[in-house]
Amino acid sequence: MIVINNTKALKIALNNLRAKRNELLNESDYIILPDSSIPSAKKSEWMTYRTALRNLTQGLDTIEKINNVTYPLKPQI
Repeated sequence: MIVINNTKALKIALNNLRAKRNELLNESDYIILPDSSIPSAKKSEWMTYRTALRNLTQGLDTIEKINNVTYPLKPQI
């Protein structure tokens, strides 16, 4: 049996959350580039979405909080 202490489990869960968050950020990088053909109003929605993704990890100090994270809704293009 493998025993993982709470600190290590928390770190692993947070790293998994960050990996998913970073993947979502990477998928939307092209949208906010200056030469993107997306209208300014839509870019603003995407910038808000990306900010919410970046702020996702704030205050997550328990595994329960990490497991209950709700990802922001991705805007339509």
